[in-house]
Amino acid sequence: MDWYLLRLKEFGDAVAFREDEGDTTYRQLTSQIHLIERHLLDSGIASGDVVVVRGRSDSRLFAAVLAVMHLDAIAVPLTDQSPIAASVAIEIATAQFSLSTDNLILERVGDDYPVQSNHRLLEELRTEKLGGLILFSSGSTGTPKAILYDSERLLRKFEADRKPIKALSFLMMDHFGGLNTVFSITSCGGEAITLEDRNVDTVCAAVERHRVKVLPVTPSFIRLLIMSGAKQRYDLSTLEKITFGTEPMTRSTLDQLARHFPGVELQQTYGLTEVGVLRSKSRPDGTLWMKIGGEGFDWKIKEGTLWIRSEFQMRGYLNAEADIDEDGYFNTQDEVLVDGEYIQVLGRVSDVINVGGEKVYPAEVENFLEGIENIAAVAAYGELNSLLGQVIAVDIMLVNEEELGMLRKRVREACSRSLGKNKVPSKIRVVAEIPISVRMKRLRHTGN
Repeated sequence: MDWYLLRLKEFGDAVAFREDEGDTTYRQLTSQIHLIERHLLDSGIASGDVVVVRGRSDSRLFAAVLAVMHLDAIAVPLTDQSPIAASVAIEIATAQFSLSTDNLILERVGDDYPVQSNHRLLEELRTEKLGGLILFSSGSTGTPKAILYDSERLLRKFEADRKPIKALSFLMMDHFGGLNTVFSITSCGGEAITLEDRNVDTVCAAVERHRVKVLPVTPSFIRLLIMSGAKQRYDLSTLEKITFGTEPMTRSTLDQLARHFPGVELQQTYGLTEVGVLRSKSRPDGTLWMKIGGEGFDWKIKEGTLWIRSEFQMRGYLNAEADIDEDGYFNTQDEVLVDGEYIQVLGRVSDVINVGGEKVYPAEVENFLEGIENIAAVAAYGELNSLLGQVIAVDIMLVNEEELGMLRKRVREACSRSLGKNKVPSKIRVVAEIPISVRMKRLRHTGN
């Protein structure tokens, strides 16, 4: 990763981060990285040690992660909103140290852990004297998977020279999407704008204040943005591109986004922590179809499921077995439709609702219902049923109040006409809001 740190240094006094506490130039960022490196070396950090790096999602966390990896140690970035408790992360990663970015206090947190079979991956990194990065999946159930990257493979994707961009760092830097955004920005000498929180007003105020051009967000955030009317309260005219990913987008939300931001490029993205973020291009017709790929990526479809092979993919999981076939393709667990060069993501295999043996994708139901009058947002999920296995349940957020019986009648009639009888919701509930995770993704009930 020496090439990457040298490139940061070359950008000199250009601004790397704009934050509430002030701007950080590339010169200051590289000085901060070297300062943390010296501190870690003086404190006894050695090649191959695992260091949990705790702090806010800002330039200090980024500098500390780079410092750890440059010492050929392994960084585990965590924030207060990480999907896993620090104690659990420390145990799974077999971490020896914990570093706070607030005060650079380094604590020894453990020495002896039970050896797990996949921790051979850590030993391989130590033998190869490579820095590493451990991130945790954002799964809503069970223990998150610990995903191991090596620094050389991780950064290789960002070597190509590109035009500098000014973009919001929306996703946190304990998340692959958040780190991918910051690596993309800093590798080309751009400006990353970090946030204290991710509510609509904070984001829009940052766009207005810093004249942001690229806004990478999630479909759930876009729904909140549209419903809030914030576009009328803030000057968002500098935006040139809005990208969205991490969860399925509905056609209704995409159409509303296009109406609210005419002339702004709308780009659907696709990526996984396990394989990286692929290049993507939305189909010009404004639908949910997209083309994915790019140098270093290849994909194929097996029985309707997307499999990806990547030059930048993870070394593996520390606490699970990865589903990778004999040709090196990773099973994304995403079921898709294919139309020539374009794909459309239907949803995760784990989210599929099985109604009497027929597959129903929550995103399909949500996509349809959000196009019905007076419905603002929907979360669809399966509930157990002794006869059919599962039935469809939906939580609906309304634009205006409506009598529940009338709502249920028109929703069921509309679904029966357009989707078929097996995709008609059996349970319909009106809610004040659709819950969103700390990753800014729609939360669905488990249905159990």
